[in-house]
Amino acid sequence: PSTWKVPMPQTSLDVLDGKNTIETDAMDAVLRTAPLTTYPLTDSGGTEKIKYALSGEYLNQDGIVINSNFKRYSLRANVDAQLSKRLSVKLNLNPSYTDAHVVSASGTGTGPAESVIGMAAAANPFYPLYDKNGNYFVYTGQDASADLLNPVALAKEIQNRRKGMRLLGNVSAKYDITDDLDINIMLGG
Repeated sequence: PSTWKVPMPQTSLDVLDGKNTIETDAMDAVLRTAPLTTYPLTDSGGTEKIKYALSGEYLNQDGIVINSNFKRYSLRANVDAQLSKRLSVKLNLNPSYTDAHVVSASGTGTGPAESVIGMAAAANPFYPLYDKNGNYFVYTGQDASADLLNPVALAKEIQNRRKGMRLLGNVSAKYDITDDLDINIMLGG
């Protein structure tokens, strides 16, 4: 093999000779079962003049790539009030808060948005994910590998957290001028 036009890398020869028995599944190291947890709560009630409906929810979704997840806290409130014989008011509010740990999982694996999945698919199984000191194995400059980022390090060490707050709502008022004519005003955002 050393006399070939393109010599075989020593690491590959070691695997063929049984000297390198490392068998790493990088994809298995970066993927996981991703449970979804949700807790909804609702209540409604009122009187003839004022009716309400409230609901809230907590959602927690782990991502299939390690260190990725999404959480959402949401609330919905609806109030209908008959303030007088001719005037009624309705209020609808829907605030939510999201918190996500985002891991770049898709793409080719190279360039400005390195992909955890792309790197794990390209990692040769005869190289470990961690060196003998417990540090991330460095794929750069290896004789039988393209220059890669360690997929576990990419998933665990790059912090990309996205938080968001959203408030949707509207209020409307209806005034009956006569039995056949009314005016309705709505404001929303």
